[in-house]
Order: sequence, then C-alpha cells, then structure tokens
Amino acid sequence: MHAARAKVALSKIYRYSLLDANGDNTGIEVLCVAEYIAYTLQIGWKPDIRIEYPCGKCEKIRCIGKQSCEKGKTVYYVTGGKYSNLINKTCYDFANYLIDTGLTTFEAVQQQISNEKIANEIAVQEAARIKEEQETAMENEAKAEANYKNWLNEAVEKYGMSVSGNEKILILTEIFQHLANGFHNRAIRLLVLIDNIDNPRCRRDIIFCLYNDNVASIKTFEHITGIKLAKTYKERKAQLETITQADYGKPKQYKPRKDLARHKKNNDEQ
Repeated sequence: MHAARAKVALSKIYRYSLLDANGDNTGIEVLCVAEYIAYTLQIGWKPDIRIEYPCGKCEKIRCIGKQSCEKGKTVYYVTGGKYSNLINKTCYDFANYLIDTGLTTFEAVQQQISNEKIANEIAVQEAARIKEEQETAMENEAKAEANYKNWLNEAVEKYGMSVSGNEKILILTEIFQHLANGFHNRAIRLLVLIDNIDNPRCRRDIIFCLYNDNVASIKTFEHITGIKLAKTYKERKAQLETITQADYGKPKQYKPRKDLARHKKNNDEQ
C-alpha cells in the first residue's frame, strides 16, 4: 500500500525550472516528480534533511540545521551548492534509493529502464506460456475425463451382460437386496471400479462412492476384495488411496446378520 501511494506521488507532473551542473538556468520543463529527482542527482545534487521550526526559544524566526531543536519540524531538500529545492519525504526516500542502487547518471537510468523493459517482456512471455500450458492441460484433462466416462459406461454395459453365474454380481445383488432395499443395474458400476482400482480415476470414484452412509457399497467392496475397511471415512479414504488390486483376496459370500435383516424389515415397514 505504501509503495502504491509512493508511485502515485512520484508520477505527478509539474513545471520545473531546471539548472545545469554549473547552476545556470536551462529553461522550464514539464516533468513528473520522479524524473525531476533523477535529474537533480544527475547534475550532482544530493538529498538533504533539516530541522526547521519557528522556535520561541531562539531570537531567529527559524532554527535551521539545529538537530538539537527537539520541537523542530523535519523538512527535506535536494541541494547543490548554494541552490536547494524543497521536496517531501517520498522524494527524499526515492533520491536515496537511486543513490543506493547507483542510478545517479543518465546512462545508468537508461540501462535500468532497458533492463526493466526486457524483464517485463520476459515476464509477459512467461505468463503467456504458463497460461497456454494451463489451458492445454485443462483441455487434455477434459478429454481424458470424457474418454474415461465413455470407457466406464461401456465396461458397465459389458459387465451387465454376464449377470447369470457371475460370482461378484451375485454377491453384489445379495448385499444390495438386504441393505439397500433392492438391486439396481447401475450398482454394477461399483464392480467395474473395484476391478480397476489401479486406475487413478477409478480409485477416485471408489473413494467418493464409499462414504459412511453407503453401507451396501462398503460391504460389497469388503466381500469382493476380502479387505476390511476402516469405520471412519477419513481412515477409509487413506486406506483406499494405498490399496492395489494385488492386495485383493478371494471374494466372500455374503451372510446377512440378524440385526441387518431386522434393520431391513424395519425399513420395509416404514
């Protein structure tokens, strides 16, 4: 915020009566404040700080250059020989910045401007390159996701054609009939995801699917893979992120417990 205010202050334009290094008047020029400060340094002027205040303790109207005047007002100048111009603290700080960075000659300033222009051009080109890469990555991701969904739909359709005698589908059907009040063909999608868990997109969808309330899907995964899943979703998610198809055991037949059967009966009555 301070830098923004300083930039605005240094960008203001005024008419300046300019002097050369010998103190001779070179005419009136319209310059922004930053240009004027740079010009004064180029002709050998220096930033100066003074204490000035109408002090009642002194006979003089002003105490000039007396650092011991505790109530004195701090003022800022650029000075060269017998000449000086009043400036504000922003200009004073800017003058010292130019001195500290060696930008006190016309050649140094021009070189700095050239360097900044080149740097800006490089930054613009780099930003354009990054934007293009991001757009390309987004397009590729969208295409990959569309291809994945097409593949998944086709895989589910093929899987559904082998309902009769398919052990996994029989387990899935049994679980969903007891825990989800019926089996839907769309549940076969879960079997395709389980069989392809090493596919990052399938793993993502399995994790999304096995939330706490989806008991039927959780039980299906456990009986198809032989892997017991954690009780909490946070722990289950961490577990599913590391499981591979190589960790699977043999599918286990589902045997509904009495409390689950009673739970189904209560749901049917409701």
